[in-house]
Amino acid sequence: MLQELHIKNLALIDENYIEFDKGLNVLTGETGAGKTILVEAMNLLLGERTDCLLIRTGCDEAYVEGTFVLEGGFKETMNQFGEFISAEDAQCVISRRISKEGKNKCYINGKLVPLQFLKQIGNILVDLHGQHAHQTILKSSTHIDFLDRYVGHELLDEKFKYIKDYNEFREMVSNLESLKEQTRERARKKELLCFQIEEIEKANLKLGEIEDLIKERDILKNAEKICEAVKMSHETLWGEPQFSVHDLLVKTEEALGRVSDYSLELAEVYQKIRNISFELEDLSHKLSDYLDGLQFEPNRLEEIEARLAEMYLLRKKYGDNIEEILDFMNKAQVELNSLMTSERNLGELELNIAGRKKELTEIARKLSGKRKRGAVRLEEEVVKHLTELNMPKVRFKVQIINESVDNQKEVIFATEDGFKLYLNGIDDVEFLISPNPGEPLKPLAKIASGGEISRIMLALKIVLAKVDSVSTLIFDEIDSGVGGRTAGFVGQKMNILSDTHQVICITHLPQIAAYANQHLLVFKKEVDNRMQTFVEALSFDDKIDEVARMLGGKGEPSELSKKHALELIQLAKE
Repeated sequence: MLQELHIKNLALIDENYIEFDKGLNVLTGETGAGKTILVEAMNLLLGERTDCLLIRTGCDEAYVEGTFVLEGGFKETMNQFGEFISAEDAQCVISRRISKEGKNKCYINGKLVPLQFLKQIGNILVDLHGQHAHQTILKSSTHIDFLDRYVGHELLDEKFKYIKDYNEFREMVSNLESLKEQTRERARKKELLCFQIEEIEKANLKLGEIEDLIKERDILKNAEKICEAVKMSHETLWGEPQFSVHDLLVKTEEALGRVSDYSLELAEVYQKIRNISFELEDLSHKLSDYLDGLQFEPNRLEEIEARLAEMYLLRKKYGDNIEEILDFMNKAQVELNSLMTSERNLGELELNIAGRKKELTEIARKLSGKRKRGAVRLEEEVVKHLTELNMPKVRFKVQIINESVDNQKEVIFATEDGFKLYLNGIDDVEFLISPNPGEPLKPLAKIASGGEISRIMLALKIVLAKVDSVSTLIFDEIDSGVGGRTAGFVGQKMNILSDTHQVICITHLPQIAAYANQHLLVFKKEVDNRMQTFVEALSFDDKIDEVARMLGGKGEPSELSKKHALELIQLAKE
């Protein structure tokens, strides 16, 4: 429960420490006294967005701190925040600073935490019903959440899993649609890659082949010239007897051989001549072999030109040389394999979607069954409380609709028997009411008055309080549109609710204020030429005066008003 609220430099509040008791805490005060500031302070503690304009004029920052007492099962619930709250902690202190620059600093038990932590922990500690919360119940889209909270944690856990799976399912469907849209482009790309790979493979390229073919082509183009030169060279070296280089060397060798024994110099020259003769013979044989090896196939030059043209075309398409062309082919093969994998993935994705859809359908049907059983109980409890809130002939219906799919495109988001799959399952929930006998059931937004909406919301809050773990309920004028005897019934309900929960209620009705275990007065007065808001706990006598003021209207309360106020308070205690 909320034990103390410390507010500093917020709107008209300079600094206030407000203590709360168990049971029903009522805050009253004149219009404009600053009651809404307390709600804003609580919203800050609960992690809501804020406006730096709330900071008191002349101050650099505002500060709000709430001290909560942890009791019973709450310590176990708070285990998820074990980094900040230990099992031995008897209380949890939440605080928040906001600066004029819009910067926030949030703390749990003195430890700095992200803003989202305040919202998470606040949802466990406090349920705050603001002045505009009545509009929530008029939106049918919120009704399924009311029903699910009532049914309980088991359904909420299953719903959490369903929502997670459903979002993954939607992503899978989106991926499938994207893959299908790319099918034509993939087919075109696949065809192109297959053609390119086949064209390069068919060419059977070899590294260095272009250079070799160019050399061979040059030889073939100059074959006659080469042949004549080689023949002439061979004839010169080893041709006509007595006139060839070989014969002349032989004569020279024979002449020197006869005199080489007489001189070392001649012997050396003789030996060199012999070596030249041997080398000349070898060269002559090579020229002869070259001539014998020359083959001039009639079509070979055309074949070479055609082959080079083929490779030049590939080089123009795929790379500057054979190495780059082969590298292009390897990369194309990798891309083709990736496309083939995508096609397989598409099939696997379709199977996965079918499996996930079956799982979603099973969970959605379980959720629907639990909702339908819970709806009957919720109807009974709400009618019971509304009857006790001076709506004796009321009828209340939780309508659960399973909508059929009539659009072929939506089939993928439907069960096998054709019901739409929503983010919350297959159910569309709406509350219907008939406040008066003889009137048909209609949606809340079309039939309920302000006072009826207040009572419906209060009835739902009372019902949900039984199943929610929240220990503190804050109501900001939930009695809007209520008066007379009905206000007394609302006060009774608040009082009963405060037996099991701490209730903090901002009200303008004396019939509700009379039930307060603790009555807090919100007022403002001028201090040092500046207006300030204060919150003060009232004594029993002061409480009588305040309830009398609320009964009497303008001016100081009369003795008759005080007497009536005392009777109202005493009646509330009975």
